[in-house]
Amino acid sequence: MIEYTKLPPVRKDKRLELPHFPSRFHAAVFRLWETVDVKRIALAIGTTEDIINKAATDMGLPKQRYTEKWKK
Repeated sequence: MIEYTKLPPVRKDKRLELPHFPSRFHAAVFRLWETVDVKRIALAIGTTEDIINKAATDMGLPKQRYTEKWKK
């Protein structure tokens, strides 16, 4: 049987600094790009696929790969 440790409460007053990205939006797209389908990224962020694809292109990200592998 697996024992799970309770996670600490989320501190809304302290956020992870991401100085190498222009915004938290860009950081999210970058982090999710290879493992989550663009449709799901757009849904989670609350925007359109076109905006996600434009951001990915602007950041020089390659065409999405492996999304079906990660979906399973």
